[in-house]
Order: sequence, then structure tokens, then C-alpha cells
Amino acid sequence: FWWSVGTVSKMMLGGHSQLSAVDDEIMATLMGFKPTIEEKAGKTFVMFEPCKYTKQVVAGMIYHVKINVGTEHIHVKVFVPLPHTGEPPMCQALVEGQTEESEVSF
Repeated sequence: FWWSVGTVSKMMLGGHSQLSAVDDEIMATLMGFKPTIEEKAGKTFVMFEPCKYTKQVVAGMIYHVKINVGTEHIHVKVFVPLPHTGEPPMCQALVEGQTEESEVSF
């Protein structure tokens, strides 16, 4: 076979990746979403530290992100369209009043 049971990923095909800590590469990507997220929230965040995230490949990429904004955490869902569309990233959902321990889900 072209695959074996031992090599099957834990990520369900079409599903989100596992919740992961933010590394330097993904931090740069997520920080680029700050203006979009602030627009959706209707406020400016002095502190903005992405902590954890998942991603899902669709016709573009969907990120679910837990962000420490100082007094609380927020959860955001950001859609990044494929580059050829020329469309900017969109914050599709934002949930305030979260904690460091709360599950990221939409």
C-alpha cells in the first residue's frame, strides 16, 4: 500500500490541526492579523500575544487562535484566502472573556 497504519496522522483529513504553541514563524503570521482582529473587536489591544493556535486547510487557511490581550484572553477565527484572490485576511469570529485554560472552539 502507499500508506500504512503507522503513518496515519492524528489530524483528520479536512479537520483542524492539533492545538499548538506559537513558534517564531507562526507568530509573524498571526501578528499580521492584529489590525483585522482589532477592527472586529472595535478596539486597540496594547498587549497582543498569540499563545496557541490550530489551522485548517480549506480554499485558503483558517486559523483558530488564543491571544493574551492583558486582562483576558480572546479567541479568534481568521480566514486567509488563497493568494490569487487578492483578498485580505478576515476575522470571522471573536470571543472575548476567555482564560488561558479555556478551550479554543467555535
